[in-house]
Amino acid sequence: ESEGDEDGISEEDAEALFQISDLNAEDDEEGLDVKEFIVLCTVGFVLADAEGTSFIAGSKLANDKDFRGVMMDILKAYLIFDRSAKGYIEEADLAKMLTNDFDDGGATQLLLTDERWKELDVDGSGRVDFQEFVYAFSQWCSLEDDDDEEDE
Repeated sequence: ESEGDEDGISEEDAEALFQISDLNAEDDEEGLDVKEFIVLCTVGFVLADAEGTSFIAGSKLANDKDFRGVMMDILKAYLIFDRSAKGYIEEADLAKMLTNDFDDGGATQLLLTDERWKELDVDGSGRVDFQEFVYAFSQWCSLEDDDDEEDE
């Protein structure tokens, strides 16, 4: 087992989390952007929570109920779409869910445009995994924030 720091995360684990979260690895940009950092925090939180440990032990966020609440909300939002916990969402499954679960004459299905799917399916694999979902979710939230700032 590799040495961990005082927070309990090993260098190997930190590197693995970084690799999982670096969705734009092909870009020349080094490091994570803000959305990728949110992915890193969310994935780290989920993994640590599953193990009964703290991803952020020793930090101010370790016992922060708001932080935990946000992380759980992101996880719950993902599980709405990945109901069988396969670890990914396929476009056909999402379209079927939007058609079957909402009695709005198909209006909800209109939300799943090709552009929206491409925003979700970052790597173009035809499947949206948890990291891609969090990345797109944080992008949509930041776009909403940008719109709010323009209105002011």
